[in-house]
Amino acid sequence: MGPNPANAVHMPTKGEAPGFACARRLVAGVQEPILFSDRRLSVTASIGVALQPADGGRAKTMLSHADSAMYYAKRQGLGVATFTDARTGGSDADAA
Repeated sequence: MGPNPANAVHMPTKGEAPGFACARRLVAGVQEPILFSDRRLSVTASIGVALQPADGGRAKTMLSHADSAMYYAKRQGLGVATFTDARTGGSDADAA
């Protein structure tokens, strides 16, 4: 099956950590294997994170940057990556 990208908005909280924690929980939940007709099925997920104001202020820009980060996370085999990681090839991304 091919990728099925989706968009989500996480409302601001104090600092970056709550947003990353939310993204890691989403990835972990989606990747949890399930049993279906006596078969164990699992999927992988990648989430791209754009942070305001560092990665832009307009919704269109933020979604574009989060999309770039998601594809970076996919290429690197990460669960969660930031736009800064995608732009710099940094190692600040979290493997989920």
